[in-house]
Amino acid sequence: MAEVEFIRKLINHWERNNIPFVSVYRKEIYGILNNTDIKLPIDFQNLYQSVNGTVDCDHEGFLFYKWEDIITMGKKFSLERNDEFYNVVIFIDYMQASWWYGVAITGDSYEIGIIANERRFKPITNSLETFVDLYIEDSELLYDYGGFYPPV
Repeated sequence: MAEVEFIRKLINHWERNNIPFVSVYRKEIYGILNNTDIKLPIDFQNLYQSVNGTVDCDHEGFLFYKWEDIITMGKKFSLERNDEFYNVVIFIDYMQASWWYGVAITGDSYEIGIIANERRFKPITNSLETFVDLYIEDSELLYDYGGFYPPV
């Protein structure tokens, strides 16, 4: 499988900024991706087949979780199984749990958003590639608390 361009762009960004990340062996991670309760969209699977998160926070405070550290909101916040946020997958920690970024998967589509707490999810984009671009640009959208769902 050829590496997807946005993944190469992300890895290049981390290398330029001396952000240590975890390399992976494709066969090893492929087995892990297929033996878990968490089913991620194909572009997330491609990401984790190329790189397994960052070792520590970057200069802005983002920590990309390793595959083994990703968790659902249900497990992180002890939500009831029927909670609308139960299956949202948290894949980035911001500023040591100030908030998180997660992916809400619905069928073949998904939204990536900010998770401020167990009752707040603000969609940002429906594309991992777009999210990576926003991250590399250090876009203000990644810090915008307005318009959380559900409203307070």
